[in-house]
Amino acid sequence: MGTFRTGAVLASATAACAIALNALCAHVALDVIGDFALRHDAYDDDPHGSRPALVALAAAAALTALVVVALAAHRELRGERGAFRAIVLGAVPRPGPLVLAAFAALTTLALAGMGALDGWLAGAPVDNLGDALGGSPLLAGTVIAVLTPLAALAWRRLAEALAASRAAVFAVVAGFLRLTPAAAPAPVLALDGAPRPLGARRSVLARRGGKRAPPRLLRSPIRI
Repeated sequence: MGTFRTGAVLASATAACAIALNALCAHVALDVIGDFALRHDAYDDDPHGSRPALVALAAAAALTALVVVALAAHRELRGERGAFRAIVLGAVPRPGPLVLAAFAALTTLALAGMGALDGWLAGAPVDNLGDALGGSPLLAGTVIAVLTPLAALAWRRLAEALAASRAAVFAVVAGFLRLTPAAAPAPVLALDGAPRPLGARRSVLARRGGKRAPPRLLRSPIRI
């Protein structure tokens, strides 16, 4: 897998984890704020079975990201200079307007999906977007607008922290993969009983080369 494709997988996994956690925080915040700010809090009517599902999704994305980070470190340990930093930092852009807009849109979709899943689990499917967003799209948009920059900034800061802790990541990966020189072969016993390394044994050709041929008189027929 090339550097670009590896970075794309890492960016997708870390972004999915950040967006899932952002939607989870927004769901909890809307549930708490709605108890005081809304006449009808739609999240109070349903069980919150979507929260464990979103935590599982974030955990799976984080595990995928850790595997990709380990592969990037492994590539540099094998001699591909600069691969780790190029993959880790190159995959996570700085939180500019486009990144923030994408985070906000995907968080809104995830939040609406959580509301729809909660309604389905409760046996009362959600029939409008307002209920899927907790009863007030305006309040949901405000909460998402506050939380999204924090999530995008944390996404970038995590990548920078990983790149800065390059030596520690390499040590962990090298220890896990056991990137150490091959062990010496086990010694064998010589005829005198003393241990001798395996490489010290003479080959068959060497042993044959040390033998002398029989005398010429014995090999030639005797003529009378």
